[in-house]
Parts: sequence; structure tokens; C-alpha cells
Amino acid sequence: MVDWNKVREEFPVCKKYVYLNPAGGSPVSQSAANEGKRFYDEMLEFGDIYWDKWLERTEKGQVSNSLVLLAPIAKRSGLQPTLRTG
Repeated sequence: MVDWNKVREEFPVCKKYVYLNPAGGSPVSQSAANEGKRFYDEMLEFGDIYWDKWLERTEKGQVSNSLVLLAPIAKRSGLQPTLRTG
């Protein structure tokens, strides 16, 4: 069973707003924001010398990702990822 409260906790903005089909302006999860910040902090401080380590962490699943949490929900709900081009 999906713990919707846990899912909602990943998206603090949803405490104030409801998003219905936000297209390209979707809210970001807390874990994705944390990893993005970590990536840019490393790039700011060290340039791309840690790129290989970042890629390795990502491939091994050491980078937290809200999609891991949401993928099973999306699959059961019949949602499909959208590829935006252009």
C-alpha cells in the first residue's frame, strides 16, 4: 500500500498548492533538490573532477531519487513519463 503522506512529504510545496497537470513546471521533490544542490555545490567547488564519481553514485543508486519512490505509483496508476522536445 502506498503511504501517500510519505509521498507528500517529499514535495513541501504541496502543503500550499495543488498541482494539476503542471507540464514543464512540476514541483521538485526534497530528495531531488538535495541531490541537485550537492551536484552543483561540488561543481562550484571542484569543477567536473568528480563527474565520474557522481556518475558512479548515480548508477549504483546511491543518489537519492524521488522517482524510485514514485515509479511504482505511476505504474499502478497507468501514468506514462512525458518526453518534452523543442
